[in-house]
Amino acid sequence: MIPCYFLIDEQMEDSIPDAGSLVFRNNGHAVVLRAESLTYDLQGYWPGHLMTRWQLSPRGWVCFVSDDVYHGDYFAYPGRYLVYDSDFRPTDFFGLTQLDRHFAQRVVTHSYDDNCLVDEDGPDGSYYLRIYGRLDKPAKGEFPISSAKVLRHDNSVFVLNGHSPMALSKLDLLLKPIWQREFDNQGGGMPNQKLFYYQNSIIALLSSFRLDYKGADIVALDDATGEILWQQHLPYLIEFFHLAGDRLYLSSQLHGYWCVLCAKTGNIFLQQQVEGSEDDIIRCRYLWPFDEYLLLHNGFDRLTVIDQASGEHLADIDMSPEFSLSHVPPKVIDEYVYVMLGAGGDGMQFSYAGVMALSRKRLHQGPPYTVDVEPYLGVTHSAVAYGDIDYYDIQISCAELGDVLRFGQIEMRKVAQRHSYNFFGNMDKNVKQRLNKHFDGRLQLSIGRAALKNPDDSKIDLLVQLYNQHYQNGFIAPATRKPLSVSWRYV
Repeated sequence: MIPCYFLIDEQMEDSIPDAGSLVFRNNGHAVVLRAESLTYDLQGYWPGHLMTRWQLSPRGWVCFVSDDVYHGDYFAYPGRYLVYDSDFRPTDFFGLTQLDRHFAQRVVTHSYDDNCLVDEDGPDGSYYLRIYGRLDKPAKGEFPISSAKVLRHDNSVFVLNGHSPMALSKLDLLLKPIWQREFDNQGGGMPNQKLFYYQNSIIALLSSFRLDYKGADIVALDDATGEILWQQHLPYLIEFFHLAGDRLYLSSQLHGYWCVLCAKTGNIFLQQQVEGSEDDIIRCRYLWPFDEYLLLHNGFDRLTVIDQASGEHLADIDMSPEFSLSHVPPKVIDEYVYVMLGAGGDGMQFSYAGVMALSRKRLHQGPPYTVDVEPYLGVTHSAVAYGDIDYYDIQISCAELGDVLRFGQIEMRKVAQRHSYNFFGNMDKNVKQRLNKHFDGRLQLSIGRAALKNPDDSKIDLLVQLYNQHYQNGFIAPATRKPLSVSWRYV
């Protein structure tokens, strides 16, 4: 059995590198997945606050956490982020103890242990890449960019500018050009670019998102001189491009191809078009190596296992109806590949529904592969409106994983209307006004004790307490003008 775990509405937050685990955040807690062991952290995370991924700095690994609670309004993100170290103690990031939202997002992919690369606006409306030793001091250098991919290797910075013509530049650590090569970006439109460093060469994907352009180029340049070592033209667009070991793995969702190239020569090792791709452009998505296998996201409902040596189709791992394959690439950590899952149905989900933990041991055992979904328990509820407990139909998802019972998304249906709480548990503003004015905000959870593996009143009390604390500044009941409140009972 291949275990799948429900993670309703969690945001994935990469663990500190080399930690050997994945972390998913939600209101008041974090879910930590290591191998096939899932635990909960109720202490180190902030309910309702936004948090960036971990960044390397002179202080070690740090993260940025919003100082205000985010209530789910797309146009009202918290404006300021505070800096915390790996033990969640206040610290600084290249001299700054707080950053504004736009700045925090821009440094997210370009921080190192000795300096920081930042995309910034110029006075004339153009964009610049700037390098800082300290963010509270002037930049040490700058370089003009447009839709750029940036990669640092040792004492060099490589920049692939995306507008026609595409240009790949090698810079020193003051961002002074060492060499530059231009390429004819015939596709135009929004570029799809990637950069990888491989054995004294820089490999670049030159592609486009334009649907009328049916080709992409991959080029490898010599690190020292910028001379072209090899160039490969492929007659399809490339949406996914990944370097692992000595091979390049790529796929075309639009045209249904997957391909494996030699990173040293550019020669094609394997190339196939997925059956049915001409009729369904989503049949060929992420391609991921795992030992001697390739794992292909075959649409939203199937993970295909392929022999990496021959390209032979070995088996399919079909998703359970509760899940679909997410738009997020898998992650390989130690002996496991973690496949991110979206909600079942159409698959076009932007939040996580779960994660599948596929071990090397299980993959090597061979087919048939079956998915084992952790139990997901239903809970009945009632809402009180002037004593009429049948006026509202409340649906609250409940999952028991390990030794913790967790409540997921709350949904409310009044007669024929359905109103959903948004990501952080607050009613959307345009929904509040449509709620019945007699609803006093009291929700009661009726939990079937016999269905629980490990009944424990204290864990239910704790999670209900967390929800009530979170709702203090959230939804206000129309009848009482007081916050929504949750209580529970066994049935």
